[in-house]
Amino acid sequence: MKKIGQLIEKKRIESKFKKAGTGHSLQEERKVPDAGPSRPAVRTTPSLSAQEAGQKALERFEQGQRKPKRDITVLKSQVKEEVESEQQGAAASSAGTRPQRNQPSPAFHDQDAPIAVSGIFYQCPLCATTAKQPDLTGHMDECFLTIVAADPLQGTCTMLNSLNRDSEKLKSGKDILYKYLDNVCNNPDEEKYRKIRVGNKAFQERVLPLKGTLEFLQAVGFQQKELPHQDVPELFWVLSEEYAVDTDRLSSWRDQLQSSESIRPTLSRDMKVLRPSGSAQRIHLPDEFFRITGEEAKKEQENRKEVIEKSERLRTKAMKAADEQNEKRQYRYSLIRVRFPDGYVLQGTFHARDRFSEVVSFVRSSLVNDWQPFILSDPTGPLLEKESASLLQLKLAPAAQLMFSWDPQIAAEITAAQGSTEAASPLKPELIAASQTL
Repeated sequence: MKKIGQLIEKKRIESKFKKAGTGHSLQEERKVPDAGPSRPAVRTTPSLSAQEAGQKALERFEQGQRKPKRDITVLKSQVKEEVESEQQGAAASSAGTRPQRNQPSPAFHDQDAPIAVSGIFYQCPLCATTAKQPDLTGHMDECFLTIVAADPLQGTCTMLNSLNRDSEKLKSGKDILYKYLDNVCNNPDEEKYRKIRVGNKAFQERVLPLKGTLEFLQAVGFQQKELPHQDVPELFWVLSEEYAVDTDRLSSWRDQLQSSESIRPTLSRDMKVLRPSGSAQRIHLPDEFFRITGEEAKKEQENRKEVIEKSERLRTKAMKAADEQNEKRQYRYSLIRVRFPDGYVLQGTFHARDRFSEVVSFVRSSLVNDWQPFILSDPTGPLLEKESASLLQLKLAPAAQLMFSWDPQIAAEITAAQGSTEAASPLKPELIAASQTL
């Protein structure tokens, strides 16, 4: 293989020497052959395509050589700006400061918007007081004591059902209270059924922890007394014989205990009307709207996004539905804003599980012509045909902005009959008067 390579190289060198012509000594004078008398070269006429190509090349050359003329007005303006810039620089130097350049305005983010609501408020069902839920709990305790004084039977039974949120513990405690009264009704002459030992394990663990238990026993007629128990004095709740023999009264209390219902604080809509402004288009919610904080929700969403994108092709329909349900559980409330044609915005707070029909009723209650049909729309289109769906199902949680418009067919009929479709604003005058700027 090496010899073949050397042979090829030798042939290549010989070929170069042959192309160079005959050899001669460096000291030998070379003779230049006489070419004979010179003849003028004959020039052939270029083809039509060659002429066109040459003309275009000439035009490009001329355009490149041509310089644009500058308008005298533009020159004066540039000179003026340079002079003013130099004067500002000199003034800044004399003052010992540097001239400041115009900084670009920072980008606006939703978290920079003003807080849309100051919190979640509930309304006491017994009066018109509105407060945040932790503050409202103590207030309702006081309200129930007032009702108990006026109507002991209804007040104490409703108090028990309303102030205890754990349904299992409530049922367990009520069953024991029911048994206490049922035993007395069936055995009014038996003294042992008229006494409840405070130290009894069932009473301590299942009855006493319930709010309203002591008020209920006192209203029935039980009184706290110290009695001997196994040669040791202990506290008892004792029903006097006078109340024990009145079985009709005890029966009514027993039945009322089981049949009475609870009354809960209702979510305050916290209705606001916002004047036309750019800030009303941005919604910044407090953490109370989420089951987890806003920062935690954002971070969790970012972490899950990448994982879901990678496994999207391998996920079943059931798995995707389960993920959607988990995402919905993050939202507790929904802030709904309804933009009217005149620019005013109606704002209200709802539970995320509330049906869309409640939003419709909320908007209708704010209108001057509350009888007139209207349409609420989001970017996907009208929503009035979806009144039975929840705000979560319509993806209107934790916040959404809807557009208000009158039903076009009814509005056209009103225009034909009256010559106008609506007043200055669809909203009630008192709401416009109390409107605020966000």
